[in-house]
Amino acid sequence: MCEVNMEERYKDKEGQQYKNEVGTIIKQVVCCSKNFAGLLLERKNDDRKKILECIYDCNPTENPKHIETTLEYQRLQSSIQDNINFSDDDKIRLKTRLVRALHRAYIDNYKKRMKSYFIDIYEALEVQKASSIVEMFKQYSLILIFSFLLMLFLCELDEVRKLYYQSIFMGLLGSYVILCYSYDKVKVLGRETNSQMQWRYGSKLICGGIFGFIMLLVLKSNLIFPDIASNLYIQILFPFFAGFNAKWVPKIAESLATREQ
Repeated sequence: MCEVNMEERYKDKEGQQYKNEVGTIIKQVVCCSKNFAGLLLERKNDDRKKILECIYDCNPTENPKHIETTLEYQRLQSSIQDNINFSDDDKIRLKTRLVRALHRAYIDNYKKRMKSYFIDIYEALEVQKASSIVEMFKQYSLILIFSFLLMLFLCELDEVRKLYYQSIFMGLLGSYVILCYSYDKVKVLGRETNSQMQWRYGSKLICGGIFGFIMLLVLKSNLIFPDIASNLYIQILFPFFAGFNAKWVPKIAESLATREQ
């Protein structure tokens, strides 16, 4: 198999057309050695808008780890491209680092563990996810503080219904506590944006407030624990526990069904 010297192929090629692709130019030679070259290309998309793309060109290798590492490279490249929270500049910067990492692996002949070459890319993706999650919890904390102040205002305004306002807030608080407890399990899904993730987890807070309100209605109707349901502390604590999980409602329904039988 005839090998091509990549250094000679792409020497002084910046600003020139890439191979036979009309409208595609080599904007930058990111990294280059005898058998491997990483390139930053500029081409026009279907809307005639200029876009940047990072690719690599290399001679074939017989190392079996090459395929595995290349597949991981492609997976990471897709993860970067599909992440809507990254700006175009962030994507190009990460893809440039990614192709340099593949270049190091190629030069080393894949002697190290595959993931060790891409460690900084993994970290960059995790940092982005972590920052999105932290920002989400900051917003939820502000919402909770605002809800507390709103509850105090409504309780002063309407003494008759203040217990209902308190139950809604306690349900929100219960959902927030359980969300904080499962902080390490909070995930950003695929192409999900920050706002989509916030709505996904925010819906759990809303459900918590609803379940807190429903729990108060159930207690006031004496459907469960009739002997203690009128206790003020029970009417405040149970909506808090109801906010923990949507599984409370099926359990209550099951308890009622068992009692009727």
